[in-house]
Amino acid sequence: MLLQKQGVSSERKSIYRDISLLREAGFAVVKATGSQRGFYLETRMFDLAEIRILMDAILSTPSISAAKAQELVKKLGCQLSCYQARDIEEQLCKSGRGKSDNNELFHYIDLIHRAICQKKKIRFCYHHKLYDGKRAGLDTGRTFLLSPYALIWLNDKYYLAGNYEKYNNVSNYRVDRIRSVRIMDQDARDFSEVSPYKDFFDVEDYTRRSINMYNGTPLLVKLCCDKSLLEPLLDHFGGRMEFVCCRKNTFTVLVSVNSSEGLLEWLAQFGPRILVLSPLSLRKAILERSQRVKKAYDQGAPIAETYAQ
Repeated sequence: MLLQKQGVSSERKSIYRDISLLREAGFAVVKATGSQRGFYLETRMFDLAEIRILMDAILSTPSISAAKAQELVKKLGCQLSCYQARDIEEQLCKSGRGKSDNNELFHYIDLIHRAICQKKKIRFCYHHKLYDGKRAGLDTGRTFLLSPYALIWLNDKYYLAGNYEKYNNVSNYRVDRIRSVRIMDQDARDFSEVSPYKDFFDVEDYTRRSINMYNGTPLLVKLCCDKSLLEPLLDHFGGRMEFVCCRKNTFTVLVSVNSSEGLLEWLAQFGPRILVLSPLSLRKAILERSQRVKKAYDQGAPIAETYAQ
């Protein structure tokens, strides 16, 4: 009727043919049921580019097992037409390289999330990887009783930030190394007792300070940086770094971080393109680290052995 009013002639077969072509092109044309007969265009929850980004993120994430990653990708593919799904399938990288073998990851995330919301402590077993001369595997693990505050996604890994009952600080645990999670009846310790945060646990500020998710004591650091490092520093600190001065080839900034081994590793990756101006204790730590690296190369021994000497 509408087509006739617009002066467009049509017949049933051509309309069905057009609908079929629209579906092949990825449009969700749905047949109506009930009293309102006909077809309508359904709005998809995600568009093609959004689905592609989500699929690539899932497949490249080491924390998610290969089987679970494929399951999630298949669910996302249901949001596309069969032709779009086929085209994406041909382009995706599905090597599974470095994927976790923790098939209970999503169950543990659910438990941890519920404990955070309920402000309850959790008990879990935390493992590290070891090599027994034949293959790499997990050690027997260690049990922790923790007040959980946040689940944090950083550098393709999921971390749990919380307070281990023996200490008055916040520590971090990789969720893919966690096993046997239980929510306890005990109330969690309030984060205001062990962190600088009062009203809410500021995840953005916490991750910015905790370089590579190492915890430590707060430190105000002055850095002189080559101009080529502007983007890496902005990527990490965003608008939370204070520019002190800017010269032709360098700029100087003040940043608030936690003093830790993670900070030393992060600074070391930039080599001579970044210099610590203050505090002197950090300058000394960087120099000592550089000397140990030089000694290890001179002796042809792993750096761990030079630490022990």
